[in-house]
Formats: sequence, C-alpha cells, structure tokens
Amino acid sequence: MRVKVTKLFRKFNASNYKLTCTYGKTSKGRPAWIRVKGLPKERETRFIKVDFGKKGQVSTEYLFLLGMLLIIFIPVIIFSFTKVNQEIRDAQLEELVLKLQQSANAIHFLGTGSQEVIDVNIPSTVTGIAASNIREITLQMESVLESDNQAAANVSIPVSPYVLGKFSAEQGSHRLVVWAFNSTHVNITDVIYR
Repeated sequence: MRVKVTKLFRKFNASNYKLTCTYGKTSKGRPAWIRVKGLPKERETRFIKVDFGKKGQVSTEYLFLLGMLLIIFIPVIIFSFTKVNQEIRDAQLEELVLKLQQSANAIHFLGTGSQEVIDVNIPSTVTGIAASNIREITLQMESVLESDNQAAANVSIPVSPYVLGKFSAEQGSHRLVVWAFNSTHVNITDVIYR
C-alpha cells in the first residue's frame, strides 16, 4: 500500500520537508495507525492530508463499467443468436422443399424403375410430412414462417407425379429414396440402416 503526505495545512508545503510515513495494518490490510516523521514543530500545523492511493475506487469503477457493458451486450447477443437460428431453420426448410420437389419431378420424368437417394436436413419447425397419393407433398409446421406465432401451418410442395410415401419428420439429417414405381406414381421413403 502506498502512503504519501500530499498537503500540510496552514502555511506549510509538504514538498519542503523530508517526510516519512509508517503505518500498521488491520486484518483487512487497511492502515490502523499512521506516523508521519519530519513534520514542522510549530503549533500551526494541525491537519494532515494523507493519500492512500485510489486503487479501490478504480476497481469499483471498472466493475461498474463492466456491468454496464454486460447489460448492453447480453440482449444483443441473445437477439443475434435467435435471429441466426431462425435464418438457419428457414434455409434448411427451403432446401428441403427444393430437394423434394426437384427429385420427385426428375425421377417421374426418367420413368418407371428410376430411383435416387437424397440427403435432406429436416429443421425443428417441421412436425410432420405427408405424401398421400396426390400431386403434392405437405409439410406440417409448428409455426408460420417469418413470425414467432405458435400457430400451425402447412407448406404444400406441388409436384408432377402422384406421390406416396412415409418417412420420419424428426429433426436432423435423413437419407430418402425417391423411386418411380410406375408412370404416374413416385414413392419417397426413409433409408433405414441396420
């Protein structure tokens, strides 16, 4: 700890004297007593200003500044992560729709017996996928795109052939087989590895 006499009040300047300071510490490290040697002996000197340094005040100011920065940046970071996650889910959904549509149309035009294996990533917003002998594939969604409402929605993907099939709508990567089993129907199923 640094102890320095900065002023002598009443007619005297501290820099004119060779002053030494000694002190004893309490259990918390603060001065319990201070002895200043080299003071003028005149009766006029009654008050001494002692500087202990301002390390504690600076630390408190840094902690306050850090707290204010955290209060500002934590909501910004949370908002950024939420927005990025929503954009990733939207991109995954768009990719899923395009792959299913393009693959079903391509296999249908190639003819009976054609097949293709596609890898798709099903986002967490998809709760179900239906393909039941109509010319569309329907994705059941947990919420409407571009909003946070928890209303159910369906996305219909128009395709040229009649589509049959049953596959899992669990979130994550899936490998699907798209197979044209006659001139008008395409079957889409999960590839299951055992």
